[in-house]
Order: sequence, then structure tokens, then C-alpha cells
Amino acid sequence: MNRKTNIIFIIIFAFLFACKSYAGGIAIPGYEKLIFNADEKNQSVKFYNPDSNSCYLRLSLILDGGKELWRSDFIEPGGEVKEILLSETLEAGTYGALLKYECFSLNDKTQLNGLEMKLTAVFKKGS
Repeated sequence: MNRKTNIIFIIIFAFLFACKSYAGGIAIPGYEKLIFNADEKNQSVKFYNPDSNSCYLRLSLILDGGKELWRSDFIEPGGEVKEILLSETLEAGTYGALLKYECFSLNDKTQLNGLEMKLTAVFKKGS
């Protein structure tokens, strides 16, 4: 494992340990980089809530500086998001971003904990 992978593993492990009292933990998929099409609002992705979770996940993609580009609805365990609509288009380039995870109870949608994962968002010109 390289240093970045180790850091992501440690962050996710710490999050799972903190959530251990809630139904055995919450699995959070990790990403180091997301690649998008430049100058387009509609984007293809593969975000999901693992089957093993016993909570809803809500994800937000936020640029460094705080601009929210997208927020999901509640994603049920085993659910996935394949297409997103960004709030604005971005020019080709590499951007610092956060993928924010919020966890909610299946019973009453009470907010549990969450996690913010730093990543790189790469916007490429179409070929």
C-alpha cells in the first residue's frame, strides 16, 4: 500500500470504529479521484451505499472553498447513483474537493454521524 492508501484506510477504519455501536459499523466507499467531463452538468458516476449498511447515506460533492456542486437524496442500503446533475459546469482542470457522507437512521431518518473525504476532481475535455 502507498501512503495515500494507508491514510484513507486509517480514516475509514477510524470512522467505522466510531460507528461500531450502530449496528456493527457503517461501510463508506473511498475515492481518491473522480473524473468528470468538462463543461457539462450531467455526469456519470458510481456512488453507492453498501448492502451491509443499516442506514441511509446522503452524499455531497463540494469544491475546496465550500461550493456545493451536487447533493444526493437518501441512498438506501444496496442502492446506487449512476448519474448526477452538477449545479454548474466546470472548465477542464484539476480541482480539490470533498465527498461528504452523511448517515441517517432507516427508522426515522435521524442523522447519525458523517465523514468528509478529500479527493481530486478532474474535469477533462471530451475526446
